[in-house]
Amino acid sequence: MTLPVPTLDHVVVNVRDRIDEGLDTYHRLGFTMTPRGYHTLGSMNHLAILGSEYLELIAAPPGDTRRAEILASPFGLNGLVFGTDNSAAVYAALHDAGVPVEPPLEFSRPVELTDGKRDATFRTVRLTPDATSVGRIYFCHHFTRDLVWRDEWRHHANGAVGVERAVIAARDAPLGHWQRVGGPGASEIGGIS
Repeated sequence: MTLPVPTLDHVVVNVRDRIDEGLDTYHRLGFTMTPRGYHTLGSMNHLAILGSEYLELIAAPPGDTRRAEILASPFGLNGLVFGTDNSAAVYAALHDAGVPVEPPLEFSRPVELTDGKRDATFRTVRLTPDATSVGRIYFCHHFTRDLVWRDEWRHHANGAVGVERAVIAARDAPLGHWQRVGGPGASEIGGIS
């Protein structure tokens, strides 16, 4: 099975256990941030919603071992997430190509809206932590896109409208994994090179 050329879904910025400081920083940078979200996995976040992608500040409560990898990882950019509308097919394609990948994981977080609370639901397919040293690489299947990409969160004082490009500079960048799935021309994927 050939994996379609992935597109960038969101960029993850790890603020570890300092989410209030991270939120303040992004407000001062001119971003409109979503209200704090609490994942069923134990993490918490704020998002800066852009055009077709977003920036995610991710954190874990101090001492909470459910997301120990967040607290153990360095501050800053630590995740590139690609979008999919078929996480089962992505997992099968990566697995069949010998890419070190974890089984799909489904989770949610409540979203407060003016008409009540609803659950934003996701399923992710992650490359294993040892697959690359450049941070976390995974795919996200949004089941409730309307709860994430909301117009009231898309207007930023700094004028930001999207992520144009991300560049991985590392000896063991994960592009070899994409070439195994997408062929030799897959060295540039969804604005990532």
